[in-house]
Amino acid sequence: MDSLDQLRLLRNTLCHPINTQKLDKAAFDNYIQLAKDAVVALGQSATKIDDIGKLGEKDFPTPRVQQLEEELRREKFKQIEDNLDEIASQVKDVGSDVNDVMTKVDELGSDFKTAVTDMKTEVIEVGSDVKTTAADVKTKVDEVGSDVKEVKANVNEIKQAMQAGSSKG
Repeated sequence: MDSLDQLRLLRNTLCHPINTQKLDKAAFDNYIQLAKDAVVALGQSATKIDDIGKLGEKDFPTPRVQQLEEELRREKFKQIEDNLDEIASQVKDVGSDVNDVMTKVDELGSDFKTAVTDMKTEVIEVGSDVKTTAADVKTKVDEVGSDVKEVKANVNEIKQAMQAGSSKG
């Protein structure tokens, strides 16, 4: 086998799920041998791996490994909780921003209603002024019409007087 095959064999063996609670001597020896074969295939010294292979079970205390795994789990959960807290804070901030926007929308709506009401009042006032002005104009037209009738009557009287004076002379 070449070095790449040895590395693949080591990777495949180590990456398959193993029981982390207890590793028997045969499996441990197999992993050591695979690691040595891969390192030797790369042209490197396997002395350090041999040293690890010579260690006994007491050198890999299961309670300590379990303690380390538990600490890792707690750290991961803490990170998850921290992330969730951060997300909750961001959601709260977004909620606050939404409330601010809703308040602004309510204010604008209120301002719009006030503006429409003011405009309606002004239109009513202008309409009332137009009616008053129209009534005043009608009165003035009636007065002018009356004055025109008066002038017309005076013209007719003068005309009649002139006709009467010219028939006498």
